[in-house]
Amino acid sequence: MEESKQVMQVMSTQQLIELLRMKRIDFAITSYVDGMQFLNKNLITDIQPMQPNLANHNLYIYLNKRYASLVPMFDDKIKQLHLSGKLDLMIRAAEDQVMNFD
Repeated sequence: MEESKQVMQVMSTQQLIELLRMKRIDFAITSYVDGMQFLNKNLITDIQPMQPNLANHNLYIYLNKRYASLVPMFDDKIKQLHLSGKLDLMIRAAEDQVMNFD
């Protein structure tokens, strides 16, 4: 990527994948779930995701001020789910559901 001379922004994953397949671009950056869902839905097997992921981003939950008292409860529950491994299972199940959606 250090040698890249140009960056192109597109409006859809479909456009991104078409450019990649036509060899108009050398690589594409999109979210893992979005990219895999598009590839699976369109039965595209000649494009594979880069491993490991280029980046991971944190997920933030925002609550209206009137629900500020619920923040400790959310925090505790998320920590419990993380420590038990259930959070990872829930994330994988959600990703699988999205990627296998017709």
